[in-house]
Amino acid sequence: MSSRNFSVREMFLTLIFMLAQVGFVYAQTSSFTYQGRFTDGGTAANGTYDMQFKLFDTPTVGAGNQIGTTITNGAVTVSSGVFTVQLDYGAAAFPGPDRFVEIGVRLAGSGDPYTVLSPRQPLTSTPYAIRAASTTTADTATTATTATNATQLGGVAANQYIQTSDSRLTDARSPSAGSSSYIQNTGNQQAASNFNISGNGTAGGTLSGNIVNSGTQFNLGGTRVLHAPGTGNLFAGASAGAANAAGQRNSFFGVQAGLANTSGNDNAFFGNGAGSLSAASDNSFFGSGAGSANTTGTTNSFFGSSAGSVNGTASGNSFFGYHAGKVSTTDGNSFFGTSAGESNSTGAGNSFFGYRAGPENVDGSSNAFVGHFAGRFNKSGSYNTFIGYAAGQQNQTTSNNTYIGSYSGKSNNLGSNNVALGYAADIVGGFSNSTSIGAFAMAKESNSTAIGSFAIATQSNSLVLGGISGVNGGTDTNVGIGTSAPKAKLDVRGGNIFIAHPNSLIITSPNSACWLITVSNTGVLSTTSVACP
Repeated sequence: MSSRNFSVREMFLTLIFMLAQVGFVYAQTSSFTYQGRFTDGGTAANGTYDMQFKLFDTPTVGAGNQIGTTITNGAVTVSSGVFTVQLDYGAAAFPGPDRFVEIGVRLAGSGDPYTVLSPRQPLTSTPYAIRAASTTTADTATTATTATNATQLGGVAANQYIQTSDSRLTDARSPSAGSSSYIQNTGNQQAASNFNISGNGTAGGTLSGNIVNSGTQFNLGGTRVLHAPGTGNLFAGASAGAANAAGQRNSFFGVQAGLANTSGNDNAFFGNGAGSLSAASDNSFFGSGAGSANTTGTTNSFFGSSAGSVNGTASGNSFFGYHAGKVSTTDGNSFFGTSAGESNSTGAGNSFFGYRAGPENVDGSSNAFVGHFAGRFNKSGSYNTFIGYAAGQQNQTTSNNTYIGSYSGKSNNLGSNNVALGYAADIVGGFSNSTSIGAFAMAKESNSTAIGSFAIATQSNSLVLGGISGVNGGTDTNVGIGTSAPKAKLDVRGGNIFIAHPNSLIITSPNSACWLITVSNTGVLSTTSVACP
């Protein structure tokens, strides 16, 4: 078959409907009859041939796009070169552009490759009558109402169109072009113009204005961020004051600040989650998480990240500083400084001022700690007053101590009722009821008192005045009464020393013997040898 030369001498196409009455278009299909003629070896072909038919959008063999599927007709009878076949590519294959048929032939049953006839043959306009299948409405229309395609264009009624010569297209009508009644689409400001619309609007770029007046709220990304409901309230931040119904004169700034407040008044919450659970009044919380657990506590002031973050119902507290009063749950505490009163949970009536002042106090009450690290390790001691850097820092459980001065009372961790005044003045050994006054003054027994710089008292029920050379870093001290420049250990001037009977004076002789000096009723002095004290 490959040695044969097929040629198209004449091709023509006709469309034959299966029914003679074309008025019944509802029975029309997309099938059509194709009739052609070709030669075999230069003479009109006769016999039986296998034939393939392909539909393309261009006449050149080897180019263009195939439309639809390949139709193969086996054992087609060809007489005097003429053949007739039925083809069906579907109505969608004929949307309007030109179509071309590519024909391949071979002897029937030979198995040889198909010989493609060139060029492809154009289809005449007759097959496009297939498109009439989509006009069934017009075909069956009996009234103007049902003849939709005849009375409408693109679904719009014909009487809604106007001619281009209609005067309404050209005559001036209000508002005229350039009127201030239009919003002008320009980069220049339109003078003396206003606009008022209902519904929604969108601006793709930046929207600017000297004054922007919102009737209810301002949103960002669909979330409300600024709201002023009720009386005297202002809420800024996502979900800030979201539950407020009757509360008045509140200011909530930050995500979920004052989230649960419904009727509380006169609150100020600033920071992410500040006062988020509070429903009470007269509180001021500033800082992320400040007062975040407060529910019914009132008259509290918490300033700093997580300040008073566990307080739920307690009132009258003032916490200022990062983590100040972080876990406190009781009333009447004042904590000022980073981590001041950080661990206080049930202690009440405390005042801690300074960086980490009283940071470990848990349940001690009525303490006053002023200074960096003042009362640093106190846990349960109460009624203590520590003033100064690290004052009373070792005290843990004892009470009623007063330490004033940097490092004062620095060693005492067991004794109570002590007083230490001065830089590093100390009560050593855990004793009670003792007093040390002066820089580095030291009381080392119960009920002992050391007064003066470097003074040291090592015996109970004793009072020591001044330092002692070679002891505790001190130097000898003279005590003057009636003089500012004592010349001896005890220098009394401008007055008397009174010793009541039976008390006397004991003095030592050069040989270190001790003598008791007494006086008779007649004023005669006498001495008696006694044991030295």
